Amino acid sequence: MKKLKIVISAYACEPDLGSEQGVGWNYVLEIARTHSVWAITRLKNAKTIDPYLQKNKTPDIHWIYYDLPGWIPCSQRKDKLEFVYYYIWQIAVFFIARRLHRHVHFDLAHHITFVTYWLPSFLSLLPIPFVWGPIGGGEVVVPSFLTTFTHRARCFEYLRRVVQRICELDPFLRWTAHHADVIIATTPETRNRIEHITKKHCIVMSQVGISEPEFNQLCNTPIKLGRPFRILSAGVLTHFKNYHLALEAFAEITKKYPDSEYWLFGDGPEKDGLVALCQTLNIKKNVTFFGQVPRRLFLDNLVHCDVFLHPSLRESGGFAIVEALSAGRPVICLDLGGPGLQVNKQNGFSFPAISPLQVKTKIVEALDFLVQNEKVRQEMYYSAVKGIKADYLWSAKVKHIYRLYQVAVDNTVVEKE
Repeated sequence: MKKLKIVISAYACEPDLGSEQGVGWNYVLEIARTHSVWAITRLKNAKTIDPYLQKNKTPDIHWIYYDLPGWIPCSQRKDKLEFVYYYIWQIAVFFIARRLHRHVHFDLAHHITFVTYWLPSFLSLLPIPFVWGPIGGGEVVVPSFLTTFTHRARCFEYLRRVVQRICELDPFLRWTAHHADVIIATTPETRNRIEHITKKHCIVMSQVGISEPEFNQLCNTPIKLGRPFRILSAGVLTHFKNYHLALEAFAEITKKYPDSEYWLFGDGPEKDGLVALCQTLNIKKNVTFFGQVPRRLFLDNLVHCDVFLHPSLRESGGFAIVEALSAGRPVICLDLGGPGLQVNKQNGFSFPAISPLQVKTKIVEALDFLVQNEKVRQEMYYSAVKGIKADYLWSAKVKHIYRLYQVAVDNTVVEKE
């Protein structure tokens, strides 16, 4: 296809990070290798983007930095109220993009971050083809697991669902969905919510990926054999990550394999409760909480683990899973959301979330099987690396995006004719 002039909304966009920031950064970077990109992002992101640009050769990207005035409510928030700021910021981005469009004459607009289906993108108001996504957030905790949460955590999940349903009534969100030429959902669960808003077809594609240099480094990580058998998890220590159930399963493993170890990377509101649970389960000496560490340190420690355990009950993506699979580590997860798309019988264990007892039992069985079968771990090593190379390198993922750009542009041309 011809080289397009594309305006991209990437609220979260920073180099060398995972999560939303990594999604925004890597999509912008890879798309700009083929097309001309005008990327609109937060002014605060310039603190990490500009130093990176000075040290590294990157495609020619037109960076437009913008932050709302400091007096805007929630301008400094880092919690859920940041979405108020984000909503207003998206409105401002439309006027910036419209002004640029008068001079540049964009061929296409693309909303990338936040990866959130229940808030609109005002780029859809521009008179050009519009691609929305990948967007997620439609995942919910299976009701039977709510009983394992604290009262506060249960209230949070109920409130989250109510807020999302209210947001689905937003006329601007419905405009965004109805006027998107291509909609990309991160998971089947999000696709179902979007198709509840609009009858348009959604494409399911995970938003996560990995760069070629990082993959090349991780895929050369040697297979770990021998004892102690070591499990690794990484993520925010919050209720829906389900680490409390993972620790209960691990406690069962230590009864059979007393020297087994469990490493947890990350921090969050549930840390004190998890530490106390380790004491109760008598596994304190087997579990190490590393806290929040630089991403590079986490990647370096993948070499020391046998398996990556990701017990999350709702997850749109799962960057750490892609990183673990790139290192050839088998992954144990629930067949929910993003992880359910990434893990299969060739590279790990993915099973339905029916009840807490059923999940705990399945985790114990999977861990016990992997402890006893080093040969299977070796086979999974090669399958995992092969799968990531085929589907999750950023360079491979944007090829799918290019095809969708062609669909968006061609459909618009047909409509005009």
